[in-house]
Amino acid sequence: TCCSGNQCDYGLITTYNTTNCDDDISTDTSVLSSSDYVIGYCNDIGTAIEYTSCSNGVLEYDYWVSSKCTGDATDTLTTSTGDCGSDYAQDVVTCGTAIDTCESITTSTSPPDFNCDRLEYTVYGVTSVFPAGVCSSFDDEGSRMYICESSDTMTHAIYNSDDCTGTPYYNEPISTVTDLIPDLESSTIYCCTGNACGYASQISTYTSKCADESSGNGPDDDSDGSNSLPLVLGSCQGVSNVSYFRYGCSDGKLSQSSYWDDECSDEPYSVRISYDGGCDTGLEMGITCNTAIYTCDVDTTSPTTSPTEVSDPGAAASKFMVINYILYGLVGICVFLI
Repeated sequence: TCCSGNQCDYGLITTYNTTNCDDDISTDTSVLSSSDYVIGYCNDIGTAIEYTSCSNGVLEYDYWVSSKCTGDATDTLTTSTGDCGSDYAQDVVTCGTAIDTCESITTSTSPPDFNCDRLEYTVYGVTSVFPAGVCSSFDDEGSRMYICESSDTMTHAIYNSDDCTGTPYYNEPISTVTDLIPDLESSTIYCCTGNACGYASQISTYTSKCADESSGNGPDDDSDGSNSLPLVLGSCQGVSNVSYFRYGCSDGKLSQSSYWDDECSDEPYSVRISYDGGCDTGLEMGITCNTAIYTCDVDTTSPTTSPTEVSDPGAAASKFMVINYILYGLVGICVFLI
């Protein structure tokens, strides 16, 4: 149940690994487990449990052996900050009210108008969408960008620089790349529409903070971040006859709304939100909301020579796009399974 106008009260039990349960828990103590419980909800799993209150580090709950939270409870129990499950495991109870995540989500039954410069292609039923005018790294050296040169011409430009500045050493029609993709079903360009696409950038970094929250085993040093694909906002994409999704982005919040219909026009059956600085499966998220460059006015006159770093830019680019299509397919399948 989403966007009800009410946020749940909850109790969060975090169990820390301690050398001695009598010691105070320090901020660098590793986490063994973490579980949250909704206050006032009857969890009927044969033996019914209802968490009734949480305050001042004490979570109270009733349980019934054979009824669904009706009548007198069989017993009332509590979990408190400082409780020890063993000599090496100590609980901390946090009480709170969930935040309202609906403020950044649009669940309108009519999809937003979507018309911006982009490339769309489909392989094995997986539709991938890439914006024109977004600079990204290429083959570990230099950078690349899709450029709209006219309403019916998109090129794939590759630069020596790491920020798509200067003159590209390779600038060929996008068909020289897409024609190399195995089992390509369709490929369509949308150029000089008058609009540059909105997109989200997501950097996933393996940090000790998020690893501790996930498993209690963090790295000695934080790793470098890995960039995701540019996530085009407002476009309905996904896996044909399986599941579809649409991204939204606002104030460091990335929403992924999932739909059964291929136009993303019905109410979403799920909405997942990632926050800038938040943790997701042990990784810390860095999220920014952006708008692509409108490339119909960009001068991309190509030089006559190319560097030796990339011997076959077209083949390298098609390999990059095949990997991207696989990733988009995995996203779509994961959305269906969540």
